[in-house]
Amino acid sequence: MWSPASATNTNDDLLATSGDYLRVWNINSDDQGSMKALLNNNKHTEYCAPLTAFDWNETDPSMIGTCSIDTTVTIWDLEAMAPKTQLIAHDKEVYDVSFAPNDTHIFSTAGADGSVRLFDLRSLEHSTILYESKALSPLLRVAWNKQDPNYLACLSTDSNKIVVLDIRYVCWDIYMCVRVRVLDIYVYTDILLFIVVCKCGVIYLHLISLYPPPHTHTLLYIDHHPLLCVN
Repeated sequence: MWSPASATNTNDDLLATSGDYLRVWNINSDDQGSMKALLNNNKHTEYCAPLTAFDWNETDPSMIGTCSIDTTVTIWDLEAMAPKTQLIAHDKEVYDVSFAPNDTHIFSTAGADGSVRLFDLRSLEHSTILYESKALSPLLRVAWNKQDPNYLACLSTDSNKIVVLDIRYVCWDIYMCVRVRVLDIYVYTDILLFIVVCKCGVIYLHLISLYPPPHTHTLLYIDHHPLLCVN
């Protein structure tokens, strides 16, 4: 993931990657890359639980949030190159984390316990469960509407349903069904952009209008090579 535009005052761009660790890279004007930092959220060993996702705070680009299969979310301070805070976010693996747009404190998570949760860095003693899937099936992705932070979208593993949530009304949701399995989602204004894959392996990129129902979709792109996310 590339850094927000305000993340650096130099000619270098910052790029973050995750897997075993969170790595931050410098990409200079000559397109040469070098690792700026390797961040491990386990202070007691050189090994850490695999990271499942991360998100860069666009309002405060000194913060990156990571989530892991060990049920934790870690908020990193990139200026200090150290954890700002770490918390147990779910009862099972945490699969995704996403900062609210235009906010330095609010973020949401999705996990294997089938819930979407809302956190505030100013008050981490408790969280709000915004949504729980039927049969508590694992939730793979969560995404904010970049222009309207009242709306979130999430999806379950191996599902053809996208759930749109209005955080002003807990337990209120909209289901949108497609005919194939959804891999990723990205919400922008009143448009939901997501990637789906069918059994034959063809990848489809769709746009669905959230308002008004019924929802329609437009095929934008087809690729026979694997696509895992959209941004």
